[in-house]
Amino acid sequence: MKAWAGSIRTHRRFLLLAALCIVLSLLAALFCIRSLLLPDVGLLGSYPETVVQNGRLLFSPSKPFSTAATAGLIPDKDMLIAVNGLEVHTSRDLVKAVASIHGFAPFSVEVEHPNGTRELLWITPSFRPARLDWICLLLFGLSLALTAWVVSWRLPQEDYALPIVLSGLLSLVFTFIMPFAYENAFMNACYNVGNIASWLLVIFALYFPVKRGPPAARTAAIIVIVGAYVAFCFLRVGIFYRWMASGDEGLFTLYKRIGQAGNVSDGIAYAVLAILLGTQYARSSAVRHRAMLAWMIAGMLIALPPYFFLDQLPEIIGGAARGVGLGGLSQLFLSALPVLFLVALTHHAVLDLRAFLARYAMWGTLIVLATGLFTVTYLPFASLVRDSYRLATPIPELFSAGAIMALLAVARWQLERLYRSLVQRRTVIEPGTTMTMGYKVNRLGESRALLSGVVRELRDPVRALRESQVVIGNRRELEAVDRVAGFLHDLQKRVGSSSGISGAATPREIVLIALDRVRLQFPKIDFDLRGDDGQRISCFPGELVQVVAEVLSNAAEATPSGPACVNVRIDASRDGSTIEISDEGPGVEARARRRLYQPFVTTKAGHAGLGLYLAKIVMESNGGAIELSPHEGRGTTARLVLASRHREKSRESEES
Repeated sequence: MKAWAGSIRTHRRFLLLAALCIVLSLLAALFCIRSLLLPDVGLLGSYPETVVQNGRLLFSPSKPFSTAATAGLIPDKDMLIAVNGLEVHTSRDLVKAVASIHGFAPFSVEVEHPNGTRELLWITPSFRPARLDWICLLLFGLSLALTAWVVSWRLPQEDYALPIVLSGLLSLVFTFIMPFAYENAFMNACYNVGNIASWLLVIFALYFPVKRGPPAARTAAIIVIVGAYVAFCFLRVGIFYRWMASGDEGLFTLYKRIGQAGNVSDGIAYAVLAILLGTQYARSSAVRHRAMLAWMIAGMLIALPPYFFLDQLPEIIGGAARGVGLGGLSQLFLSALPVLFLVALTHHAVLDLRAFLARYAMWGTLIVLATGLFTVTYLPFASLVRDSYRLATPIPELFSAGAIMALLAVARWQLERLYRSLVQRRTVIEPGTTMTMGYKVNRLGESRALLSGVVRELRDPVRALRESQVVIGNRRELEAVDRVAGFLHDLQKRVGSSSGISGAATPREIVLIALDRVRLQFPKIDFDLRGDDGQRISCFPGELVQVVAEVLSNAAEATPSGPACVNVRIDASRDGSTIEISDEGPGVEARARRRLYQPFVTTKAGHAGLGLYLAKIVMESNGGAIELSPHEGRGTTARLVLASRHREKSRESEES
């Protein structure tokens, strides 16, 4: 009944997430198509491209490359008199005048220059998709949609699925509805709702990879976040409505200041998200969780600093700083965030976070050096070359730029050596992984993927071959095909399961569950369990149960017929626990024991030879080890070593 109820809940969650994806993706697609047909006049962006000074409505673009600026309007100097034949005295008037422009035909703009003369200029609206920033915006939107749809399809049962899907979808709608934010109050409300996307990621981090804190605290945090943003939306939309009705410039100033507070809130949300994910990474001892968190941390480092400095910081500072904002380009960097979050949630590849941080630090240092060198030395050095050798443009400039690039190349080489040496001193190979060309490879995930692929490719041909042999009636070949099918079934049973759910368990709990499974298969074998319970260990309990059951089955099969016993003993210590499983069989020669961990090597007829191979990988991935040795007198003893949580943490602190 519990499994049935869980299946119903998962089905309902999938339907909810699928409905959200369909509705919000269609809404975003609608506005994406509308934006293709919307002429870019260069007078209206996130806010009207104007400032009011001493009652004068001055043209003040927020982007360094504005359609209106290229037509001849002088930023922060020209006063707007009329746009498309409509007089403009306030920012509200400019919004209404821009709304009257349809198509891509030139429209008139009357301006007053600082010297008091008036001039009638003609501006030809630009086609948005022809601009690089629109392409970046489209890539960002596709990454958001992909993340939301894949998480909804593959992870609907997870508690963290809803906040991350909602975050991606609301960001998607926010991205493409932005050019229509001043169309009416409803559009403005949809635009402002998208601001909650960053805090939805914080809610996601409260549930990923494990739930943080008591349920009451999580519920309170969600209520506070949602309540604050509902109040934010009502307040901002209300001010927008009053401003559009009255044209009061003071209301518009208040509207912008609340928007700047929202930008600050975004920065706080991403800082909280980084803290939550970083602390989870530092505390987690599960290899899979650390791998997932590493990808997410990498995504935040790639996406958020450029996004903040190119888009958010100019909006927060305001004034002349808005003129250097590159919001469209920042979306290209921001696309890395949903993509790497998706990689973290759906793949099991391991990222070498230390090596990534070293390379990240190296390129960050190079960017700072390049900015400093070009700012301080480019023009003086070019002038020196020009005056010393009487060279004409562009030779001095090219010589100056080449010299700076040569210095940066030398600096890059030295920085790479420095950061690489730091990584080599501090890199720790996590259990279950191996180092290949500087990258960590998840042995357990790779082995399962490889063997599962073999099963998948052979299953259908073997089934078709069996059906043809049944028709022909060739008994000998039919038996051979059945053996192959049985081998594939056994192979799939051993490698088809995923890493499962991480948690904590005692060795005794793991052994008891494994014994329940094995006793049904070997009812005549007496399993004698002794020893302490042992410390709780952070692991994937389902995988360890599978390993213990495999070893118990091997011991039971090796035990001679008649009254027989398999001894199971648990020894606990401060450093960890050991599970010893001893049988009374004929034993295994030392030469054969060394080869039993290799795939497809077995001493028993009818076995695939994968049990101990996968058991070794699973034990290593859970921070443990497995070894076989002769039992005193007769038989074999399998020793499963499990490191305690305390030991793992102390080892990490010593190595760091």
